[in-house]
Amino acid sequence: MPARQRIAREVLIPGTQATVWRRLTAPGGLDWLGRRVDVDLRPRGVGVVVDDRGERLAVEVLEFEVGLVRWRWQAEDGTGQASEVAARLEQATDGTRIIVEEAVGEAVGEPVAVST
Repeated sequence: MPARQRIAREVLIPGTQATVWRRLTAPGGLDWLGRRVDVDLRPRGVGVVVDDRGERLAVEVLEFEVGLVRWRWQAEDGTGQASEVAARLEQATDGTRIIVEEAVGEAVGEPVAVST
């Protein structure tokens, strides 16, 4: 099995952590993930993201609490490798930092189940 890869990005957004969290979790707040985002944001919630290349990714929410959302996603047909992604907020002196980390490279035996 290939080694896991970690990818991390962060961005500073003007506003309090509470304001940024409301924007992030409101309808359309996760549109930066792809062309179409339809995800039930609660623990064990599922959904689909259609990325910019048109690939459909099945999503399973693993953790959801104020300031943190963590999910696993994989090609909807179960091919390829799954990734786990965490997006967390940290208050900064000049706004709120959104830190997104993705762990890539761990194969998952079963595709994420999504009912549409």
